[in-house]
Amino acid sequence: MSEELATTYRLYLGKAQEEMEYIRQELEACQRCGLEVSKDAKVMGSGFPLSDIMLVKSRLFQEETERGVAFYGEAAEVVEKACQALDHLKFEYLYGTNAIKCHLISSGPSIFPDPSIRKNCSLFLKMEILTCQPRFILALGQEAVEVLNLISPALGDRLEFQPGAIFNYRPKTRALVTYDLLDSLEDMEKKKQLWADLRKLNSIYGDYLSQRVRSESILKRS
Repeated sequence: MSEELATTYRLYLGKAQEEMEYIRQELEACQRCGLEVSKDAKVMGSGFPLSDIMLVKSRLFQEETERGVAFYGEAAEVVEKACQALDHLKFEYLYGTNAIKCHLISSGPSIFPDPSIRKNCSLFLKMEILTCQPRFILALGQEAVEVLNLISPALGDRLEFQPGAIFNYRPKTRALVTYDLLDSLEDMEKKKQLWADLRKLNSIYGDYLSQRVRSESILKRS
């Protein structure tokens, strides 16, 4: 990478980090649902803010709430082990977040007691997507699909909960739908499907990287 490109990259990365910090502060101050929730019960996404791949799961695990970090603990272990077995997915360059940011809401027997909760949390997810600008989104679970549909652009496909299906979610962003991470840990068939979908994501991301290398090579020769 040339010095000029490296400087430009650092500027973009710094801007993305600033935007993610702004989103975190807005989330901590959020009172849209009118519920008494401490800022510690709200968890922002974590990971590389300019990632090509964003993981969106439905709800928080207890460990994530306790640490205040998305994809911490068991959730992180599952994804990290998968990345170690795949050649294109790098755990440290992923960005992971939850469709519903509040543990008090998402841990109850009814995940979405009020449709307004989906809408309120979708605002933060939209800001994360606009900042990260991922090429691929892995939607983990039906609830994640529903929230993503609330913020899909008019020209994008509406997601359906069909594990293994790929949709053109946004311009230059494809979404792969799979089972909820927590459900997959408790159901062997869902776990097999999740693993198959992670392999599929690895494959299509590898194709994208190859195409990007070819495009950059052509530009250098022109």
